[in-house]
Amino acid sequence: MMRFGDRESGRGRLIDGARLILAVLVLALGVVGCARGHVARHRAEIEKRVATDPGWQPRTYDIELLADWNHDRVPILVVNTNTVMTDFAPLFAVLPGDRLVSHADKGALKEILDAYFPKPTASDAKLLAQLAVSFGETTPGVALGEVIEHFPTPSPPAGASRSDPAPTYARDGADHVIAFYAFEHERRRLNDCELRITPTGVALEHTPVELGSP
Repeated sequence: MMRFGDRESGRGRLIDGARLILAVLVLALGVVGCARGHVARHRAEIEKRVATDPGWQPRTYDIELLADWNHDRVPILVVNTNTVMTDFAPLFAVLPGDRLVSHADKGALKEILDAYFPKPTASDAKLLAQLAVSFGETTPGVALGEVIEHFPTPSPPAGASRSDPAPTYARDGADHVIAFYAFEHERRRLNDCELRITPTGVALEHTPVELGSP
């Protein structure tokens, strides 16, 4: 039989649970409001910038917060087409002061890292790798693909420099070095990448890795 004290403690748990649910709802509404705020404030500028490309016309795309992304660290807006199936979507990072920088802007990655990662750490490795793939400057016509934590083959490819593809962080003197692999699914192209953050700039290097026959 439940004693009075148990009933009271049970009620307390119910109240705590209700408060938790309320807190989650408030947080969710705050995130939605933040998303709408970013989109509303920057819609006109983004529309003006994408209009320079004849492939992006009004009412053929939606401006949204990038899905599955940590916007507390770096808010990123994406322009998703709603008329054609494509893997390409313009990206815009929101810098302090509500200033936008696009993946197409020269030096975009350095501006983002200067603003949000003045002192990178090992826990930032994956996020920095993802930013490098999205905003870093690469060889023209080369898409690095998606940052991976598992090889697309049963065992590490013969040409891979590391057996574990997950992004890693290391210090090299005053430099911060992020090593990672990126996989371009459509062409089955694996890239061995290194992002080097120096006191004066950033450098992104990538080397193709032969996968062999599928």
